[in-house]
Amino acid sequence: MTVTAHDKTHDGELYELFQVSAKAVLFNVVKDKVLLLLHDDGDHSIPGGHIEPGESLQEALLRELNEELGFSYHGSLWLVKADKYQTQQTKASKIDLYYVGELDENAPISIKNNGDGLVGWEWVAVDSILDGSYKCEPWIPELLKEALR
Repeated sequence: MTVTAHDKTHDGELYELFQVSAKAVLFNVVKDKVLLLLHDDGDHSIPGGHIEPGESLQEALLRELNEELGFSYHGSLWLVKADKYQTQQTKASKIDLYYVGELDENAPISIKNNGDGLVGWEWVAVDSILDGSYKCEPWIPELLKEALR
């Protein structure tokens, strides 16, 4: 279950107002590489996911990092950006909160195949994402620019 806000239409039907997610841009210690998750459809993402009822933002993010990376993250996380948008499929409004943290490149990352489409991870040079030589979703370079400020 995810944290959502609902309202009723004039005929009493519930509809979703928004859904909240917390995600982390994890740089290596010298901030020249970023951790990207790889999906079975070829897409890339960063670790994170939906906030469950009763969780704080930080609890949700730490749980998601544990679920997706296979270990407990104990570093600091700083909020750097919030995005509100509407999905094309469901027309639901979403709020994504982006945090920045550091992670040792030798951290014991272990992607678990739990049906969410994650198939791997890689450390990618930030410069190659920013200059376009590494092909990824267009929101990733924009997010990195914000995170590096």
